Amino acid sequence: MIDEPPGSDFFTQLGVSESLRAIIARSAKEFESTGDWVTFDTLAYEAAEQGISANLNEIFALPSAIGGAWADEKVSLTGLGLLVAGTAPNTAQTLARLAGICAERKLRLRNDALIGRAILASEYGFTDEEAIRARDLIQMIPGVLGGGNLGDDWSLSVYRTALDYRDVETVDDLRALLETKGLEHLRQQHATMAVPLPFNLGDVFKNEPNGLAESVPVNSVDVLNEDPIQAALDERRLRYFKPDAYLAKHLGEENVERLVTAIDSGLDPLMLAVASRWSQLESYLRQLLYIALRSMFGGGWESQLGLLTTKRASSVSRLGYMASTDDDHPVAHLDVKHLFELIELHWTECQHGIGISQTTWRGRVEELNAIRNRMAHGRRPHRDDVLRIEQTLRDLESSARGTLQSYVTFADLDPSLDDPLVDAWLNGKHSQAHLVQHGSENKGIYFNLQYSVLPWAVSRLPLSGTQGMFWSIQVVCVDRYLDIAAFSSDSAVTVSTPWIGHVLSPSPNLLLITFPMVDDPGEVADAIGRCFEAVFNSAKPGREPSERAWLDRRERSYDGRIDVEGMLSVLSGVNPTDPIKLFSA
Repeated sequence: MIDEPPGSDFFTQLGVSESLRAIIARSAKEFESTGDWVTFDTLAYEAAEQGISANLNEIFALPSAIGGAWADEKVSLTGLGLLVAGTAPNTAQTLARLAGICAERKLRLRNDALIGRAILASEYGFTDEEAIRARDLIQMIPGVLGGGNLGDDWSLSVYRTALDYRDVETVDDLRALLETKGLEHLRQQHATMAVPLPFNLGDVFKNEPNGLAESVPVNSVDVLNEDPIQAALDERRLRYFKPDAYLAKHLGEENVERLVTAIDSGLDPLMLAVASRWSQLESYLRQLLYIALRSMFGGGWESQLGLLTTKRASSVSRLGYMASTDDDHPVAHLDVKHLFELIELHWTECQHGIGISQTTWRGRVEELNAIRNRMAHGRRPHRDDVLRIEQTLRDLESSARGTLQSYVTFADLDPSLDDPLVDAWLNGKHSQAHLVQHGSENKGIYFNLQYSVLPWAVSRLPLSGTQGMFWSIQVVCVDRYLDIAAFSSDSAVTVSTPWIGHVLSPSPNLLLITFPMVDDPGEVADAIGRCFEAVFNSAKPGREPSERAWLDRRERSYDGRIDVEGMLSVLSGVNPTDPIKLFSA
């Protein structure tokens, strides 16, 4: 179909077919020349020109360590995928060089190690174009980065596991190291799949960079004998090749029928497209603003929304018979105009999640308001409205991913740190700290206190009272699972809501809760104690819920601050280099 596939023992170990190797090689070559991945359409056209059949189904069997095929119908590759493809020599050379630079800077500068556009240009001889492109490439090297700014003038902290790359001098060195890491990651992932959970569990005492953690082993199965992501592959095949069945599965047949009836009755399908894309945009902007306000003002964040919004939020209680799950979440009551105004007011804290200049954003807001007004009054959209929203989503994609990823990338704390919260929970000074030992020894419930840093935070030292940072607790259950509905409705949790940022439930066995670091450490320590106690009340025996409980967990609606297998939960368990898109615009 295209380039002959390069030989690779690694491909053989993963069971990658010759035709899939050719596709990988073709996508790497495309990235080398254009900076983008090859599309399904391009593969089909090239196959047709050569008079051969293009079996695009094989793309969905692409091992996650190599890459993936996502909603934009492109064959995205990881850094390892680019290296083993063998058709992107210049990119591979740059990846090896960046890995070595990060390792050298971390060893030399320790906690002050940064890497960014200006540093590469001034200290390492990168051209401006090379330094800009390096932002995307460096994210393909697992474990080298902490948080930071992913805008045009990108600058990121270097994580301690960048030291793993200190012996990397050549492309072959980097490839060998990443092949070893990739196989180990797949084996760990496969071990966890013996318990059918969608995400790896975290070992609370061995946190890995970028939120990855060693999985809790269930049993040992050779990764080559069974595909650990078969369920995900089946889902993608259904989406691409049987869209009617996919829609019926995820929307429900009744909702599909409602849509068909509405379109048959004259509804412009473009209105549905605009509304769905707008929902993605507005939901993200509300989330971005919420995280920024919580990190700045802690429990007093609602005062920033204005009297009208808080009054609106409190008045919905009189319509309890038609309540929404978002009714108790004040940011959900912001009108769109005020949402944009608050983002402008808090631009310093929000700009890292937007990634374009303030001047450009103001012009974009004017266009978006016009689109929103048409939607609000039921007018037909302009034919380019959905394209304008999608362009905005594409402009936001990289910065949005980086900002949300930094929020849910948790690092371990040093027990010697002079802070009252660390004393309370890592040094056992809190009145309920005995629950930590009781849980691990008697209940199979493990606790850890960690923290995360937003890109705009002035200080990166975790201390109570600091803006732009969050405490977090990680709770892992072994031989038990958490009933998230029972947990979230527990009075101990509802009382603690003023101090909770988000509750993340990536799987029934893993719970992550964030707390703004700016809040009073005594209040936060007590809230952590109440939440941990609620874990004991809502933990059920068994490795996994029943099938009915699984369905209830996934189909139940939750407050917007409770993320059950949603995007924040997904990002909390992946590497920044994993080819996941927030918007797929």
